[in-house]
Amino acid sequence: RWKDAIRTSMAEIRKLGLHGVTSGEMERYASSLMTDAEQLAAQGDRISHGDQLSYLMETVANGHAFMSPMQSYQMSAKALTTLTIEEVNQAAAELCS
Repeated sequence: RWKDAIRTSMAEIRKLGLHGVTSGEMERYASSLMTDAEQLAAQGDRISHGDQLSYLMETVANGHAFMSPMQSYQMSAKALTTLTIEEVNQAAAELCS
């Protein structure tokens, strides 16, 4: 069953690389990302120590910058205002080449 899931995922990634995303899809993805970032920022200091530790370990493992939830929200908003659909589709095409 997991092999089918991997095959399906790979087929979707190939489609993304070939056809890219539409402006409507881009808007939905950006909106969803901002909603998630906003919800995390709203939690502020109420995030459990265990969740903070998991986030820190994941951040270090991936070589990313560790940010507070509010900083992450602000940076997401800033990044999404400059990101173009052409850049997204070019990155998708490169991922599949």
